[in-house]
Amino acid sequence: MLVWRYRHWGRAQRLNLFVLPPAFAALLLLLLGWSIQGALTNHSAGKLTPTIALQYGYRLFYGADDGPILNTIYGPLAYLVFWPTSFAATPTGALLIAVAINILFYFVPLYLLLGTAVRERTDVSGQLLKVTVFALVIAATYSNPITRTIVSQVHADGPVVGLSLLSCVLLYNAGRTRTRSLAAAAILAAMAVWMKQTAIPLVIAQGFWLLVAWGWQRVSRYLLFVVMAATLMGVVFAAIFGPEPLWFNMIVLPSRHDVALDFERVLHSLRLIFSESLVPVLIILVAAFSVNRRTALNWRDWFRREAWVLPALLAVFVLPTNVAAHLKAGGFINNLHSNYYLLAAAATALVQHPGVNATALWKRAQAWVAMVLLVVGLVTTVPAITALDRMLAVARGGNPVEEAYRYARAHPGEVYFPWLPLASLMAEGRLYHFDLGVLDYHRAGLPPSADRYRAYLPETMQYVAMPKYGGIRRHEFSTPPERLAYLRYPQVTGELVPVEQEGLQNFNVYRVEAGQSAGEQ
Repeated sequence: MLVWRYRHWGRAQRLNLFVLPPAFAALLLLLLGWSIQGALTNHSAGKLTPTIALQYGYRLFYGADDGPILNTIYGPLAYLVFWPTSFAATPTGALLIAVAINILFYFVPLYLLLGTAVRERTDVSGQLLKVTVFALVIAATYSNPITRTIVSQVHADGPVVGLSLLSCVLLYNAGRTRTRSLAAAAILAAMAVWMKQTAIPLVIAQGFWLLVAWGWQRVSRYLLFVVMAATLMGVVFAAIFGPEPLWFNMIVLPSRHDVALDFERVLHSLRLIFSESLVPVLIILVAAFSVNRRTALNWRDWFRREAWVLPALLAVFVLPTNVAAHLKAGGFINNLHSNYYLLAAAATALVQHPGVNATALWKRAQAWVAMVLLVVGLVTTVPAITALDRMLAVARGGNPVEEAYRYARAHPGEVYFPWLPLASLMAEGRLYHFDLGVLDYHRAGLPPSADRYRAYLPETMQYVAMPKYGGIRRHEFSTPPERLAYLRYPQVTGELVPVEQEGLQNFNVYRVEAGQSAGEQ
């Protein structure tokens, strides 16, 4: 059957058939390399700790005055979604499983959206176009530091953007299946909000799209489903985790963190977003202009027909919370979700746009794109294999997370790793404070008591060890020892004296010379 179809294909289609496999192979190698590098970082290990801690009998959320302090300022689903990592035997294995989950959440909804855009085209040209554009999306993701951070590091953002886009896919199909798709889209939107609070504009964007495309009746039904789903989830989560700890961690702590919304910093965030999304924005503008010229559709028909409009609207509506989260104390570029939605909208416009697909210009351009992919694939395959092999070797034992885990197994209760509680947890079964979580308390003006702090440090602590590097890539760690929240408790820390310690080559190690130990009251 394939041979028979091949005889009837054009030159561009035949070229794509031979070019796409090696191009995809090279891109997947790069994807694996970046993902391993992003997974085995201090931030990723800290973010995954609450999930693994559930397996050791700890709670996901603690109140203002009790329990170990982690960075649990998001909704429960942000941690429960990584539950499969609990089956891993080592921190490295858990982190690699977590980043695999992240990748699936990031790319699968995007591929489904592209499939929705070409659902009316059953010819092989449409399917090859979808696969070609998807390959370009993978390349674009890893060339953009914002989207690369979202997909390759372990945190709530990968699942949040994935569920949001999947909700948009279902909502776009609501014109045919109506109530069923509306309910499913609403449930996914509620789940995204219960993962990260800044996803709330998703509901507003989808409501606006429904209003223009289908009218008030569809909007009211969708909003009812969202409220019902979010309320039911809230009741369940409050019953499981406790209403007070849930409220304190999700609302009280984040709301008390400073947000620097001065003009220069806001402008910097906007410049960062759009400088990294210039090409997608241009593609969206060209598609919108071309559709307006070629068709006489009204706004309602235009919104219903163009699958890229919904993710583009989402990029606009989440912009304010993106900027606020980026400028919040402790905020980073992983909060800039607009870049992901702009990339999804641009890719969908390339696949669906009738003025592009039908012209001879695109057929010629498709052949050139295929040639570019072939060249990129051939040129990058060998260095990608070499880099991947090096990263796999480092992942097997030379990264700080694994090194801390092995040392803690050999010397339980001896070393405190403020930025790697995951290593101590999986080695000793004991959960100690995550320094970033303690810093959250101080930023909120709610510093924990010294007694509470002392209660969740190693009982026979002799050393404090800070990673020299952020991960397996040799860039210096951005939090030097003098910025440790740990040092805000002199009655606990005593004096820290730099020493060299066998087995902790990736760490700056400090011996605790004086002061009360963690076990003394």
